[in-house]
Amino acid sequence: MGESFLSTILPGLMTDEIELSRKLKRLEQLSAQAQAALSADPKRALALAQEACNLAEQLGEREWLVRCALQVGDAYRALGEARLALELYREALGQTERASALQADVLHAAAVAYDSQGAYELALGQMIEVLKIRQGLGDKTGEARALNSIGVIFARSGDHEQSLYYYERALALQIELGDTLNRAIALNNVGIARKNLARYEAACEAYYEALALFEGLNHTLGQGAATCNLAVAYGKQGRHGEAEQLFARSLALVQATGNRTFEAEGRLDVGDFYLRLKRPEEALPHLARALTLGQEMAAKPAQYRAQQALAQAYELRGEFEAAYRHLLEYHRLEREVFSERSEQRLQALKVNFQLEQAERDKEIYRLRNVELKQALETLERQAKLLEEQATRDPLTGLYNRRYLDGVLSEEFARTMRYQHPLSLAIADIDFFKRINDRLSHAVGDEVLRALAGLFVENTRTVDVVARYGGEEFVVMFRNTELEQAALAAEKIRQAIELHPWQGIHPELTVTVSMGLASSNGFAHYEQLLNAADINLYQAKHQGKNRVRL
Repeated sequence: MGESFLSTILPGLMTDEIELSRKLKRLEQLSAQAQAALSADPKRALALAQEACNLAEQLGEREWLVRCALQVGDAYRALGEARLALELYREALGQTERASALQADVLHAAAVAYDSQGAYELALGQMIEVLKIRQGLGDKTGEARALNSIGVIFARSGDHEQSLYYYERALALQIELGDTLNRAIALNNVGIARKNLARYEAACEAYYEALALFEGLNHTLGQGAATCNLAVAYGKQGRHGEAEQLFARSLALVQATGNRTFEAEGRLDVGDFYLRLKRPEEALPHLARALTLGQEMAAKPAQYRAQQALAQAYELRGEFEAAYRHLLEYHRLEREVFSERSEQRLQALKVNFQLEQAERDKEIYRLRNVELKQALETLERQAKLLEEQATRDPLTGLYNRRYLDGVLSEEFARTMRYQHPLSLAIADIDFFKRINDRLSHAVGDEVLRALAGLFVENTRTVDVVARYGGEEFVVMFRNTELEQAALAAEKIRQAIELHPWQGIHPELTVTVSMGLASSNGFAHYEQLLNAADINLYQAKHQGKNRVRL
């Protein structure tokens, strides 16, 4: 009888086990597909995660249900629906054990959502709790993610030194772990922090490395973000033509993913770029779209940044009433972001600056029309002075290498597009080390300043003269054939040789060697620089004090 009973029930039990195994496998597949689709197609990720949630609930898989609910929340957040995401995260948190990896996952997701809403105090408090849990569990991967997210929160609240510190800690852990994607994310963020601290060349180095990693992973959203950040840095360096091309590429990449948050941030960056160039008509469509996206997502930081930029754009157009209205709205939103205390805020980790904010707002509201214009003009003058200091060599007053690289890149691109001639000269002071060693560095500095004046006096206003290195100078001859540039270079050389240098020191004589090249036949401005440098080398080795083509 026992044998007959077993033969009756075993097929049914086996069928149930097979069906359960099939459903669990399907659940794993749905979750993996949702995670893979999150950055490129958040709508698809949402549908997949919701299907996974339903299946986990049917199976009574509690941990799976929490994890799938997290993915639904992440998809909502990627679509700009942070409030819906937070509701899911709060529900999921009640289903987790204290100080567990799953609890850290939920807290981390909630912190990111709070950050996107401008609730920086709560975001930071929760992320610090996440960091403690990860460290207690010995989870270096989770620790690196928490460090990176803390850096993001500090960046959004304006503390860029602290932001860089946490990003670099996260990057060191990602390198140790060999995690390519998160290493790329950390590098991109390191670049942002460096850019915010005006360390533009160092920022670009981080962006290049991050972009290469994102491209290797075929990570579209990462490519779009890194490309946008690189464009911002190029714009800060004066490389405007390259920046415009990168901005266009970045927006195309981000729009392909459907990520409204990144699109809004990208358009704000484009708008800021055009405003710095005093081109408000090109900035306005991007800023208006960014404001619309911010309103659709209820993202106050994006909204107030758009309102601030729109105020500047209308001020540039002379429409001061419109500028004032946008400025008022900017300060109303900013005050809400930084001062509002919602029921969900569990702790206040930032200094309360409500009184200071209120006083500043009261003064700004007082400004109207002429007063507003005067205040904005003062800010513009200060910004122009800072920009001038960043592009000039402090000793000679000439443009510095960073500025030259940017303007040369733009001019070379224009040359290629319109087939205009472009020539370049690199000059090096002959025996400059001997001048410093025998006559003193003070005399050497006087020589550099005098040479700068001679270069400027003997070139046209359309040409660009820059101090390229210690004793090297570069002259970019716009719209000039090589033969004409050679005549101009020889004129400069003679002026330097015949200058009364004894007025600086009785034993002083100064000459320069110059290498000259034109843009014909080269594909990139760096090749033009290299060709001129090779000709300078020949001039040095053929007796100095001469110009070589």
